[in-house]
Amino acid sequence: MEVARIQNLKEMASKAEFSALQSKINPHFLFNALNAISSLIRLRPDDARGLIANLADFMRYNLERTQDLIPISDAIKQVKDYVAIEQARFGDKLTIRFDIETTDTNIAPLLIQPLVENAIRHGFQPSRRPCDVIIAVREIAQGTEISITDTGIGINPNIVEQLYHGTIDSHHIGLMNVHQRLIMLYGQGLTVEPRNPGTRVSFVINHKEPSCFALSLSKTNT
Repeated sequence: MEVARIQNLKEMASKAEFSALQSKINPHFLFNALNAISSLIRLRPDDARGLIANLADFMRYNLERTQDLIPISDAIKQVKDYVAIEQARFGDKLTIRFDIETTDTNIAPLLIQPLVENAIRHGFQPSRRPCDVIIAVREIAQGTEISITDTGIGINPNIVEQLYHGTIDSHHIGLMNVHQRLIMLYGQGLTVEPRNPGTRVSFVINHKEPSCFALSLSKTNT
């Protein structure tokens, strides 16, 4: 009984930490999305209204299912709502492509979108040169691999080291947040690979079930 009690306490602590990490993403995303929309209101009001609808869809779905594991197709829909905002903001300089294989894998919300946001903010925006961002989902031997590849300015190797050692600064909160939640769910975080040009960030959803506390998260609202 004592062992069971300790295990239950560990799962409760993990669940609380996971929820706290996930809750940090929403204000961060909302701040950047509203900035993008505000830049369009005077010059392109019709586009701004459409983007507000994209933002509303994104936030509504996320608020309704903050603790559920969701199909990858739903996570991609969240990404597309976000991407619509950024593409309206940057126009032809930013190209977003989706290369999605059909899969029935479920993942936690807000694992993919923060990585796309990171590619745009830290790969594309500093230079404003034309940039491609590719969001890919494919089946591999170990499970389902999700990757975000950009042709931006690349990532500083020091940032990669800080990510792996848990010492990254607040400017990369989205990257660190996703990395930590993946470790809690699947025992393995992000893989960051420099490209010429750009960066590839990926993670694998194992075919095996996620950790027991993650499963309890997925059942909370059922």
